[in-house]
Amino acid sequence: MKKSLPLNGNGVYVPILLMLMACSTGFGFAAESGESIVPLTGPEYAILYDDDISGRENNEWKDHPLLPALRYAYERYEYLNRDVRDYVCNVFIRERIEGRLRRVEVAAAKVRHRRQSASGTITPFGVYLRYLGPGSIKGREILYVDDKYQDRMIVTLGGESGLASVTLALNPKGERAMSETRYSISSFGMLDTVRQLIQRGMTEMMTDQHPDEWEVRFIEQAKMDQRSCRCIQVVRTKRRKEYSFYRLRIFVDHELQVPVRFTFWSFPTTPGGRPRLDEEYSYTKVRVNVGLDDTDFDLSNPDYGFDERRVEPQGG
Repeated sequence: MKKSLPLNGNGVYVPILLMLMACSTGFGFAAESGESIVPLTGPEYAILYDDDISGRENNEWKDHPLLPALRYAYERYEYLNRDVRDYVCNVFIRERIEGRLRRVEVAAAKVRHRRQSASGTITPFGVYLRYLGPGSIKGREILYVDDKYQDRMIVTLGGESGLASVTLALNPKGERAMSETRYSISSFGMLDTVRQLIQRGMTEMMTDQHPDEWEVRFIEQAKMDQRSCRCIQVVRTKRRKEYSFYRLRIFVDHELQVPVRFTFWSFPTTPGGRPRLDEEYSYTKVRVNVGLDDTDFDLSNPDYGFDERRVEPQGG
């Protein structure tokens, strides 16, 4: 059966509501995307899954207001690692780049997690994106597979110019590839997002000198794209120069049990001002374990617009 992308997304941009630190560790199947995901197996992470933990540090953390949210996040990451082989969806991306909040970008996505079979065979992490908007990049395609295509991301420019069909091979962490995004395509998707969030949350908790300056809420009847979700909200109740964020939210789909929306705000830039939106990622029309295979991550796929004969390697 053909694994088609959900191209007819509703295009509705659901403003604000969600995020936090959703994660877990690389136990069970190895779903991490090569070097872009570091298994969370250090002893400091034991507090996230084991109540029988001794030691002064763990005693200090066990009553921290962040811990319940981090434990729940860990469970979601572990589920993604263990039980989700692949997924297709529409993804809405909005990021602040060099101080400017960019327009919402919408792409149909295919994502396959890295896995290792019992015999040791590695299925590499792969991602394919086809942009649905805005018009300046509509039709753009991006393909990335770990340890393939000389570790380059393959890109067609898209948009409305005569260069829309030009196919490039870029360093996924190079200046050109990173000029329009906060994160490399090699760490795209739910799994790596929650890994980064759990690591960030653990750092915040372990170095926190003001545990009374947190507000953590679990909202059970939240909605995202008309679907029932659990929303976890984390807020810093007092501004300090060492704090890296003001508010985080994540939505976890009740039925799918995967995170479908992430949002990050920094403190207002002026006293009494509104929080500043820095990052927002929403996943709609999500279908998991659809059976993506190597053809879905092959630039010669006839459904894709890449021109193998015109691939132009780029250094940056």
